[in-house]
Amino acid sequence: MGSGVDPSLHAACEHARKDDERSRRREAPRVCTANSLARYWADDKPYVEDTEVVALPSFLSAADIEELAMAVSLGGKARNAGWASLSSTLQGVPHDVAFSDVHVALYLHRDGYFQTSHRELFCKCIAAMREQASSLCDPKAPLHVRCIEFHTYAEGGGLIEPDHRDNGSVLTMSALVSNPRDTSGGHFVTFSFGQPVVHELSRGDALLFSSERLHNVSTVAGGQRCALVIELWVQPTNSRDRFS
Repeated sequence: MGSGVDPSLHAACEHARKDDERSRRREAPRVCTANSLARYWADDKPYVEDTEVVALPSFLSAADIEELAMAVSLGGKARNAGWASLSSTLQGVPHDVAFSDVHVALYLHRDGYFQTSHRELFCKCIAAMREQASSLCDPKAPLHVRCIEFHTYAEGGGLIEPDHRDNGSVLTMSALVSNPRDTSGGHFVTFSFGQPVVHELSRGDALLFSSERLHNVSTVAGGQRCALVIELWVQPTNSRDRFS
């Protein structure tokens, strides 16, 4: 008779260990390690994974999406982050930061560009976020723009970091700008107590959620995914990037 551990017992113990680990993670204090400038916000409040995700179908009209394209073209002014190995499909895409060679983002809030040059669209987005604020955060919290980002994912790009949250922000809006019929993969995913929740979005649809909620973007298998992301926080409005 072999002396090894019963496989079924081993599996049960492993399952219990993972459940306990998830429980501790939900109850653990929040700690920001992404950037020392964001450490001020860490406190003793636990992560919350069961907060609401508000769907805003057809939030961006065709005219809004056309205006966004103009904002990226004019506001970007051919900016690039100097990523040497950037995917050929992203070579001409204006961006301020390259998260990888297949995922870049442009800061539309830089020097207040989007707020002033595209004020009507900006106000539409902020009004929608504030309207839902009472169900997602303290309605009395003074919310300001942390960032307005235009994300572009090429094939192979995604946001699959474990435990990814918009640390330091209060409310986040993510609106799909590209047409999902032209893209394979690239789904927006939130999690409820460790289980993935895939959000099937059409072009122009937006999601609004607490920035502390865990979220990812699955890997783009083909085509290109573009999204507008706005984050609000209680600190003063930024005019350069996510931290200044």
